[in-house]
Amino acid sequence: MLNHARDLLARAAIAQDDLRGAAAEPMGEVTAGLPQSVAAMLTLPLLSRVLEELPQVNTSRQE
Repeated sequence: MLNHARDLLARAAIAQDDLRGAAAEPMGEVTAGLPQSVAAMLTLPLLSRVLEELPQVNTSRQE
């Protein structure tokens, strides 16, 4: 019974570490609202950088 309890505790610790690792990476939806006066100049560089640095983040643009 003691070995079973130790195995359960070890598995719980691994699961906890996995959850911490998953939470460390930003993810989700982001909408950028840019005025037309700067949208043409900033949209592509901004979205490219987000895609490169935050692959789990989905982006959209709103004028």
